[in-house]
Parts: sequence; C-alpha cells; structure tokens
Amino acid sequence: MFYSGVVAGAREALFNGVPSISISLNWKSNESQDIYFNGAGSVCLPLISAAIRDKENGAFPKGCLLNLEVPTDPLTNKGFKLTK
Repeated sequence: MFYSGVVAGAREALFNGVPSISISLNWKSNESQDIYFNGAGSVCLPLISAAIRDKENGAFPKGCLLNLEVPTDPLTNKGFKLTK
C-alpha cells in the first residue's frame, strides 16, 4: 500500500497543486477517550496555523504534504519528530 485513505485525499490535492495536510489520530477501540480529540486539536492547531502562515508568506515548500500522525492521548507525549 502506497498510502492510507487519510493521506490519499491530501496527496490527490497535492497532485493538483493544492498545499495539503493530513491528520490521523491513533484511536484504539475500547481504550481511547473522546478527550483525546481535544488533545489532538491542541497539538495540531499550532502546526496548522504555522503551515497556513508559511503558505501565505510563500515559505511553505511547493510539492509538500504535511502528514500529522497524532498518538493516542497526545497531551501525555513528550514531543514531536520531523521525518521525511
């Protein structure tokens, strides 16, 4: 599999020249809680805002897809890792 359904939509947009972001929350049935969505929002919103700002300023790289994989209970995690 080349990419997931979540990434597929963002990738198709990217193929059509639209700067793209995909976001996935690692939701586990019978373990995860609705509050994790709030945590994911608080983790992702600053990154989304920065991407929008960079796009408006011409600093967001062309041909770039930002894929955010948010862990279960994101507010208890220690940080982020940038990968290519």
